[in-house]
Amino acid sequence: MSGIASIIHFDGRPVEPGEIERMTASMAHRGPDGIRHWVKGNAALGQCQMRPTPESLEETQPWANEDESLVLVMDGRVDNWEELRAELLGCGARLRNRSDAELVLRAYEEWGEECLQHIDGDYGLLTWDARRRRAFCARDRMGVKPFQYHWDGRTLVVASELHAMFQLPWVPRRINDGMMAEYIADEWHSRTETLWEGITRLEPAHWMTVSSAGRKQQRYWEPENLPELVYKRDEEYIEHYRSVLFDVVRRTSRSHAPLAYEVSGGLDSSALFAVANGLRKEGRLCAPGFEGYTLDFEGQGDADEMEFARSVAKQVGLTVHEVAPSYPDYEWFKAWAEKYAEVPPYPNGIMSLGLHELARSRGARVVLTGLGGDEWLGGSFEYYGEELRAGRWVELARCVRRDWIDCGPREAAIRLLRQAANGVLPRWALDARRRRLARKQPGSGEEILGAELQVKLESRRVLCGRVRKKAAKFSLLIDPFIQGSGEWVERQLAAHGLEVRSPYRARDSVEFAFSLPERMLARGRTNKWLHRAAMNCMLPQMITQRNSKAGFSVTYKCALSRLDSLFQETVPKSLTGQVNSGQVRGRYLEVVSGKDAGISWGGFQVWGAFGCSLIVCSKRSSGGLVDEHHTSQNHDDSI
Repeated sequence: MSGIASIIHFDGRPVEPGEIERMTASMAHRGPDGIRHWVKGNAALGQCQMRPTPESLEETQPWANEDESLVLVMDGRVDNWEELRAELLGCGARLRNRSDAELVLRAYEEWGEECLQHIDGDYGLLTWDARRRRAFCARDRMGVKPFQYHWDGRTLVVASELHAMFQLPWVPRRINDGMMAEYIADEWHSRTETLWEGITRLEPAHWMTVSSAGRKQQRYWEPENLPELVYKRDEEYIEHYRSVLFDVVRRTSRSHAPLAYEVSGGLDSSALFAVANGLRKEGRLCAPGFEGYTLDFEGQGDADEMEFARSVAKQVGLTVHEVAPSYPDYEWFKAWAEKYAEVPPYPNGIMSLGLHELARSRGARVVLTGLGGDEWLGGSFEYYGEELRAGRWVELARCVRRDWIDCGPREAAIRLLRQAANGVLPRWALDARRRRLARKQPGSGEEILGAELQVKLESRRVLCGRVRKKAAKFSLLIDPFIQGSGEWVERQLAAHGLEVRSPYRARDSVEFAFSLPERMLARGRTNKWLHRAAMNCMLPQMITQRNSKAGFSVTYKCALSRLDSLFQETVPKSLTGQVNSGQVRGRYLEVVSGKDAGISWGGFQVWGAFGCSLIVCSKRSSGGLVDEHHTSQNHDDSI
């Protein structure tokens, strides 16, 4: 968790004194180890530095080569540092120190845009090539690190947090109605837009070059054509998975300070804690120590996971700190919206505020979470179709037999017939069926929107359908909500001086999941089959056999119940014409009264309306930072 910023004028005019400094000062929470700048003529780069790894103690960014023809700013970490160092030395590179910034700069010198094929890890980076007068930008494969920019055809502005760009007078501050519709409806389509027109997110697994000739973007990674992993016995898959998981946790554990592990009591976070303990015993953990942290919802319905978390602590033999959930007041959320120009964290995210504060106070700089476990360890019951398409009749028979025993003959037959039908129906028919089913779901977000925002949302649905049809195999990789939720977690932890790491979202974890036959991920009534089997010897049975998941609707009820007067008048009034006031009030009452059984739609929609009202009110009170009639060039509308 560091912060990067840059201003590059491609029309040749110099950067004005104080501009880059104002940007980095607004992100000072990202720079506990100092804020530094590099300014020369038309280019200015800045970094708010947080040094989480032993090697980062040897770097001071912005980081330049010997003649300053290349200058790098990076918020990130290289997880294959050992291999990359050996590869660069083999190419004759002269490494001045052990830092990740030096590795990335030399990799760009050696391979140009292709350097990203050699780098694993989480990063958002910009390299200014003064000789070619070109900026090279990149974001990691899963979008763990933020990268946001404004490009008007003449000037490129980059920042880790978008509010830093509002320190510059020419960056427009106009609300993006389309994104507001997505927030309020809890219906996510855009992977590149932000709540502000003209400020764009670089898409994960993409690089971008910018010069006076314009802007070019390209995807550099997609695990589409990986060969399927084929073993004869389940035990071979289990052994392979364990080796991948142990190595990924080892690489993501690199820190010169104690690590903090979130241990909710769920399967995914508990497994990471147990693996870290195994690495510690083997002397392979790349950190001086680690501690566990969990939220204490004892006695609060399905949010209560204390029995599970305590069983993990007992099995591992280490303390797991139990922390009360946090429920900030209205002023806290208002201050967040005013400072960051973002919808404030959702209640089921900000509940960890006290947990993160405790971890930081105990010396941690890195928090490891189980994010990504549901996406990459879980499967579906499409393994029938997979075996049918491959003509693997013996495996198909085994799948049917297992499901016959586990689920009964009727369920096994239904699954087989459904997957056989899916195998012969054209893609357009399957997509149409999914859309029809989606629109039959209760609590449609469209109902809460005003007429104008409904039109905006519908246009996004149409465009999103075209994009996803082309990228159906990567639905999880390109899912806007999954991407956005990861960005929200990163932002929350960064506000507390912490870096988030998610081993299940590492490249090796994802590519391993893509290479597995579907039958290894789900079987019968058991999801995450391979993960459970691999953890059987390391976790209590109550964890490996657990099929329930915690629900955190209680966090919405507690947070929203304090805002009753706002939902009676302030929120609907501030969003006049943009929301259906009756629907906003009705859904608010459903959430706080408990009629909404969960947070699958009502809580998110109500919170989206609340957050957007804070943004609108904040913008009105500030008067905006630029002329409302300013029109930026080359606005990126991609979804």
